[in-house]
Amino acid sequence: MNDKAVSVSDLNHYVASILSDEEFLSRVRVSGEISNIKYHSSGHIYFTLKDENSVLPAVMFRSSVSEGLTFRMGDGDKVIVSGSVEVYEAGGRYQLYAKKVERSGEGDLYLRFEKLKKELSDEGMFADEYKQPIPPFALNIGIVTAPTGAVIHDIIRNARRRNPYVNLYLMPVKVQGEGAAEEIAEGIARLDAMGLDVIIVGRGGGSIEDLFAFNEEIVARQIFSSQTPIVTGIGHEPDFTIADFVADKRASTPTAAAELCVFSYEEFKEELSERKRMLSRALLQRCNRLKNELSSYERLIEKGSPARKTKAILEKTVELEERIERAFLRTLKNTKERLLDQRIEREFLRKLKSTKERLLDQRIERLFISRLRSTKDSLSHAAARLEASSPVKRLSSGYSYIRDMKGNNIREASSLKNGDEIDVRLYKGRLTAKVVESVAES
Repeated sequence: MNDKAVSVSDLNHYVASILSDEEFLSRVRVSGEISNIKYHSSGHIYFTLKDENSVLPAVMFRSSVSEGLTFRMGDGDKVIVSGSVEVYEAGGRYQLYAKKVERSGEGDLYLRFEKLKKELSDEGMFADEYKQPIPPFALNIGIVTAPTGAVIHDIIRNARRRNPYVNLYLMPVKVQGEGAAEEIAEGIARLDAMGLDVIIVGRGGGSIEDLFAFNEEIVARQIFSSQTPIVTGIGHEPDFTIADFVADKRASTPTAAAELCVFSYEEFKEELSERKRMLSRALLQRCNRLKNELSSYERLIEKGSPARKTKAILEKTVELEERIERAFLRTLKNTKERLLDQRIEREFLRKLKSTKERLLDQRIERLFISRLRSTKDSLSHAAARLEASSPVKRLSSGYSYIRDMKGNNIREASSLKNGDEIDVRLYKGRLTAKVVESVAES
């Protein structure tokens, strides 16, 4: 025995050198189950590899992850790890340095997966043209998954959080092991027959063996034939199954599937409120626009209305009557003045003229007065005729102006047919009428 004491570092270094010289440990393949896995922010992965009796600490550095790992490892995964066993000198323990990680039995299952995937793809079962849209406001949602475990609880919790008014229908099935694929397919068929809005098919993460029930042909064909839109939420983000390719929509996890299928009640209420506000603003704007248009039409109608034209004619008629009256008064005044002058002259000449001449003058005077009265009567008759022909007077006597709805004057009954609407202008007010019978007179 060497009595010389060595440092801890020297001892760990010595053991490490011995292990590094061991060819078996430099290229080893170890099978086991993963536990205590941790994805570090640096990109390294730390985990423990165990079996029934022992555990082995392991690490996979970032440089090896990009080439030696094709799936996301999780606790419980059964794997085969290729790498080397070395001593971590600073910690004084040996561990497995992983270069490559494969799932146990992955080779055969992967080949089956790829073969079925190609067959179904060649049949067109993955084509977008067969994908049904997911209803944005689903109220009746079916769920095909195990009745116990985190998946169903996560789906229910998230669904209730987003919308407490949706109806959830659980079809409990086995999600792995013998007979699981048949149960999943039957569960989908039974929910599809219920006429629901959408169906969620889901389970938690696991190895390729655990998820393989969702890679079976019976499940894929049942999903494809379903009349109800189907959303899958199987495993974790990197996990893809045949069911995901056939489904109408794939979610990365069961929780994400619930988020996708269950619309948010609060967001829905807020959207309804916003649309109500938008509709109210649009309605108010349209009412204001129609009000302005109506005012514009009223001004146009007023400008070309019979009442306005009749008023203008009446004003001209009154003006003409006043002009005639003024002219008549001027004529009468001039006539009186001339008569007065003649009377004075006759008085002066009366003394000089004989009785015959005086009688003659009287006859002339009577004739002139008669003519004056005749002229005044003619003017009165003309004024009466003018007043009788006034449109306003005719309207006040029960007459009316009739136009069609385009503003055209109606002169003949033959220009109208039964059912036509007409605009009737009265002395006071107007009517809109419909023609019941049109009789043309020759």
